[in-house]
Amino acid sequence: MVEGFRRPALTGGLEELVDSAAAFQVLDLQLLESILRRYDIANLWAAVGWFLAGHQNDFHVPGEFIALCENNKPKSPQYLERNSRGGRLAARWNLILPQSLNATGGADEP
Repeated sequence: MVEGFRRPALTGGLEELVDSAAAFQVLDLQLLESILRRYDIANLWAAVGWFLAGHQNDFHVPGEFIALCENNKPKSPQYLERNSRGGRLAARWNLILPQSLNATGGADEP
């Protein structure tokens, strides 16, 4: 999932990635945290946090993990997909998401 958010073109795009990841049976949060720490890229923390916040109950994600992602988000709004323009701001995550993600079941802003 992290690699998909890092290089969405290799996964068929963000919409495909989000739809596919939503169908995962389980996520290893310790492994996920380890990978995010190794990359140490604010956009990845925010993307994973945005996704997990929208699927918190499905994957039994503790609030502490969501907070960890939020604490490592970008300081200012960033495009989730490089070289894109337009979209909608997920203010909690400082991510500008493509409009196409509105219909994918990702996390909406509270």
